[in-house]
Amino acid sequence: MKKALIVAVLLILLGSGIFGIVMIKTDNDLSKLSTIEYETNSYYVEQEFSNIDINTPLSDVTFILTEEEQPKIVCVENEKIKHDVKVVDGTLWISENDERELMDYLNPFSNENPSVVVYLSSQCYSELKIKTTTGDVIIPSSFAFASVDISTSTGDVDYCAETNGRLNISVGTGDITLKDIGAEEIVLKVSTGKVAVETVTCNGLLSMECTTGRTNLKNVICKRLFSKGSTGDIALQDVIVDGTMDIERSTGDVTFERCDGRELSVETSTGDVTGTLLSAKKFYTYSETGKITVPDTHTGGECRITTSTGKIKIQIP
Repeated sequence: MKKALIVAVLLILLGSGIFGIVMIKTDNDLSKLSTIEYETNSYYVEQEFSNIDINTPLSDVTFILTEEEQPKIVCVENEKIKHDVKVVDGTLWISENDERELMDYLNPFSNENPSVVVYLSSQCYSELKIKTTTGDVIIPSSFAFASVDISTSTGDVDYCAETNGRLNISVGTGDITLKDIGAEEIVLKVSTGKVAVETVTCNGLLSMECTTGRTNLKNVICKRLFSKGSTGDIALQDVIVDGTMDIERSTGDVTFERCDGRELSVETSTGDVTGTLLSAKKFYTYSETGKITVPDTHTGGECRITTSTGKIKIQIP
């Protein structure tokens, strides 16, 4: 038993020494150990299309407006992860072919990230679908779509394009950022990450579910607003809701700054509810242990605020 322990310690010391030598030789850059060689390939699209469907689990996806008439897809890829680019029935399909074998997964180091960059001359399209597992998605303000559906397991989504219909974004671990857009309906879901919505107009429902992370809204106008989360604060600044505003939190503060809605409902377990509203409300409030301070107004829509251990302080300037 004692000999086995000595051997184990010696092996650990030997492994540590080898690792140290490797780190010195590579200048602390483990990507230099990679045997994967990436190349940049361009795919040109000749047929016309109105819809775009992208399924690339490992790649970042970026859209860029170009003056070139012919659409071009530029992919950073390797010989075992190539992309198919084709147009079928008016839809541009971009898909990833992963032909890696078991031994390929044993090399965790890479000196480059796979990516898909979509260069388009036209700005308006019908349906956009993007599905990736570990990639980021960037859609700039240069484009407009009738409807959008984006999902990623581990990655950020930065979306700034106009959407005439429904905008649906789902992220496992990562952040969602919306800025300077309009849409008929917006549905955002994040398990672990932040949600930032700024200068957005939504003609219907704006729904945000953020399990763990902070939610920020600034300069937002919508018909209805719903926000649900377990752990994380939500801050609303200059948010105007024509109908109902419904906010639910398990652990997190709710902060209003110059906000309003016809009716408001706020519920949090261990968090404060504070801030300013723009018009009088009929207040119905409850807190088990926190202090409650609300205006003594009896007109306007209902404002129901419930918290277990937090304080409630609302003002109307």
